[in-house]
Amino acid sequence: MRAAGVEKKKICFIFDESNILGPAFLERMNALLAGGEVPGLFDGEDFSKLIAACKEEARKNNKMLDTEEEIYKQFTKDV
Repeated sequence: MRAAGVEKKKICFIFDESNILGPAFLERMNALLAGGEVPGLFDGEDFSKLIAACKEEARKNNKMLDTEEEIYKQFTKDV
């Protein structure tokens, strides 16, 4: 997700039913495909690092993203 959302790399994620480990995994994959995020995946320090990386990438591309909410919304859109 970081490669797609921060570095803007094009990624193809392929899995079949043999990769489904349980209902929780399937729910997370559904959330990722539906909204570009897995709730609770980035918490605390991981979230802060993600926001900092996204903010730096936005600055490099001359994008003005002010709040953490705007930055995270752009990240999920890019994912």
